[in-house]
Amino acid sequence: MKERFILGSQIYGNITCYQPHFECDYGLSHPRQIELNNMIINDLIIDLGLPLSIVERPAFLRAISKVDFKFHVQSRRSICRESIPAVYDKIIGELKTICTTAKFISLTLDIWTDRRMRPFYAVTGHSIIDCIFKSYVLLFLPLTGSHTGEALLNEFEKIILSDYNIENKLVRLVTDNAANNAKAFDSLIVPGFEHYFEDDEDDDDRIDDDDSETDENNLNDNTENIFNTLANDNSVNLLRIPCFSHTLQLVVVDGLKESSCARSSLVKVAKIAKYSH
Repeated sequence: MKERFILGSQIYGNITCYQPHFECDYGLSHPRQIELNNMIINDLIIDLGLPLSIVERPAFLRAISKVDFKFHVQSRRSICRESIPAVYDKIIGELKTICTTAKFISLTLDIWTDRRMRPFYAVTGHSIIDCIFKSYVLLFLPLTGSHTGEALLNEFEKIILSDYNIENKLVRLVTDNAANNAKAFDSLIVPGFEHYFEDDEDDDDRIDDDDSETDENNLNDNTENIFNTLANDNSVNLLRIPCFSHTLQLVVVDGLKESSCARSSLVKVAKIAKYSH
């Protein structure tokens, strides 16, 4: 049977593009339509980190039409409001199933910053299921001034009690052991590598020095509040053990501080490492 070709116009800035549509397009529930939708969301947007706007780009639409002319690309609006929330709900469901299956679970609490000094808070679950060690991120939040230690402790308890119901399975809680230091994470930088964390002069995304200092102070305050709150919680403190890698790092840092002859070499290595990725 002969297929009838229809043109549907879309406007991109000052350019008018035409995306071909066929009367015999796959239905929304067709396996091939679902497969390619999942490919765009999981492989291109999530794994590769491509922007959502890619589904509106003429070149992308042309490429997809060559892959399978019957496939209809979802709009950016539909992906944001329907597809991605559905993927999120599915993953949460899978995590709950894993937590139900596991007999014992340990958690890792971590607060860290990227090179632009943007702080984040994460909780990772660890368990051995069918003789295989598994780790999954259970919580990941950007850290702002409103996230006090008490608020984040509430998020932590919410994971244990309601979201994943692992209160009776929790055996250990691993956290950084520099909780009482006002600048907890400054001491974790290897001597000579300070320049590694400095912004490039030609970095368009660099942050003003005053703002950076303010953000760093807020991070240090939040870090101290969070771990102090956890330390004062008896149920948590009984399970808590310090992170071995952080403890080892503190030992190495102290040793390198006493080795002045190694510092110049470390500075050179840090500069090479900074520009190698």
